[in-house]
Amino acid sequence: MFKCAYSKIVLSVVAASLLTSAAEAREFDRSHKLIAGGKTANADDASLSTTDPDKFMTFYYSSIKKADKLDKLLPFYTRAQLDDMDKMKKEGGTEDGIDMDGLMLEMLKSEQPTAVKILSANRAADRVEYKLEPANLPPDKLALKEKGNFTMTGELVLVKEDGKWKVYKDYWQSHTKDDSGEFSSSFGINPDRKKEREAQEAKEPPSFDSQLRDRFFKEWTSASGKGSVSVAFRLGENGEIAESYFMSKEAGQEKSVEAIKDIVHKVTDLPSLPDDFKSKPYAWMCFSWSEKGARAISGPYFDDEFPDWVSEQRGDSVK
Repeated sequence: MFKCAYSKIVLSVVAASLLTSAAEAREFDRSHKLIAGGKTANADDASLSTTDPDKFMTFYYSSIKKADKLDKLLPFYTRAQLDDMDKMKKEGGTEDGIDMDGLMLEMLKSEQPTAVKILSANRAADRVEYKLEPANLPPDKLALKEKGNFTMTGELVLVKEDGKWKVYKDYWQSHTKDDSGEFSSSFGINPDRKKEREAQEAKEPPSFDSQLRDRFFKEWTSASGKGSVSVAFRLGENGEIAESYFMSKEAGQEKSVEAIKDIVHKVTDLPSLPDDFKSKPYAWMCFSWSEKGARAISGPYFDDEFPDWVSEQRGDSVK
């Protein structure tokens, strides 16, 4: 079974530095008490000027879900984060037909919580570091959690800027185990991780899985509508795709499956398998995209056998 880290989410025009890619809850009282959401933010709203960081946090998460424009969320973030957003918008403007404000808002609304549960808080006069977890989960995630197959934790760091609280870091990590395998994902705003990644990339060449992901993404130039397609393949020693399978759990995705299949089959110049990958030449990836123009590839994740869904597709007896 696959045990994999959710690799860097690659967006066609959105740098992973802002949203690397959810939860729902919040407790307070030093030992835990649920607090629900508030109203949507405006730049002059008194809630943005509150001296209570817990109230600011509550207002922040509830405002994300209710915002109809990205501008309504900008007052929550530090100047450095706003500079990153502006840079992303300028880079995204080079591709036609993509609404960068709408795309960034969609990413925030789809991933971030509406309320959170405080596990711990390290408080200083101008900085508060929270450890969080969801309180309200979607039914599928709740069912997995009850079986011990789902966990999610978050880190929120608030800092004072010009005397007002601002979001410096809002970063979540989750681990899921289901019939497709085991997956670890991370998403959100994490300036510290961005700096670490940039320093690491400056010192070391791209990893083998990053090279494969980047090569497939280079071939994948467009997508329509919304969808998700899983791909499993076996790599030969020289980097050739010796065997491949495709599927989507979503209804009506037949054309999308064929489109992703064409993309994968066009890639014939993958690097050769490194020695430490030769014992696990089976790879799994997921292509996903949204109506706003965001495209992402998770994986590839490597193992010594295909995932169970391939055996089911082939009609084999599942191990």
